[in-house]
Amino acid sequence: MDTKKIRVLREVTERQDSLLKILDAVNYAKIENITIKDGQIRTLEVRLLLDFDRPEEFKKAIEELKTIPLL
Repeated sequence: MDTKKIRVLREVTERQDSLLKILDAVNYAKIENITIKDGQIRTLEVRLLLDFDRPEEFKKAIEELKTIPLL
């Protein structure tokens, strides 16, 4: 059986690359809304949940957000 992999090359802008890094870094938070205008991302809503039974997750989310470079 001959298996072939299909590869797609896409050009990603610097801003889109930054967004992908944000999405990759935020493991303990949720991305709620992304607003796109003229094909560009304009706003990104990150939602953090503070669970008093598991405060370490909130702390991890804050630490992750600190590592993200500003766009």
